[in-house]
Amino acid sequence: LKFRTFVQYFFVLGKSIFLHFPSIWNKFIEIVSGRFEMYIKSSFD
Repeated sequence: LKFRTFVQYFFVLGKSIFLHFPSIWNKFIEIVSGRFEMYIKSSFD
């Protein structure tokens, strides 16, 4: 019973994190792609 409640709690926690994750992931991709673009431009100039 304890293990079952732990799994349920973990599932709910993971679900809530996953709901907030896309916005964080988009911001991360934006920052990385922006830095990568700057790096490519500076290396080609």
